Amino acid sequence: MNNVNQELIAVAKTAFETSLKRTFTNLVGVAPTQIFLIWFNSLFDVYGQPNPDDITANNQCMVAEWNPATRDFASVIRQIKDATIFAGFLGQPKQDFENVYAGELVIRNAGFFSDKLQNWYKKTQAEHTWANFKTFFSEEITAWYRAGCTTGEEV
Repeated sequence: MNNVNQELIAVAKTAFETSLKRTFTNLVGVAPTQIFLIWFNSLFDVYGQPNPDDITANNQCMVAEWNPATRDFASVIRQIKDATIFAGFLGQPKQDFENVYAGELVIRNAGFFSDKLQNWYKKTQAEHTWANFKTFFSEEITAWYRAGCTTGEEV
């Protein structure tokens, strides 16, 4: 190993140890999961500052292409949920309507569910929540799978 690598490892080790010492002072009786979150957040505060590329990449992940023939709808919900959580870490929390819009975009771009989107759009604006979106499309797409559709035909 060359000197530069050894120096980088030494610096990282020192930073890690310092972070642990600073983080774990006065934490007697605190649950291990809470200690981990405190430690993780302190590392994130020091080393995890987002940049505009992180935000752009996360937004792209949120609306990543979906093919219902190869991935179930639950994976769409997870991708939006994961991107929403990460957006919070990036200091760019997502609003409910942004999740709904992302879900609509993913479904629209899949090209399979135009009739289901039309039924969704007929609902009132007050009904257009993330919770209602997940329920509505989970039921509709589950029915589509049960009918044996996987190539773009509508049920």
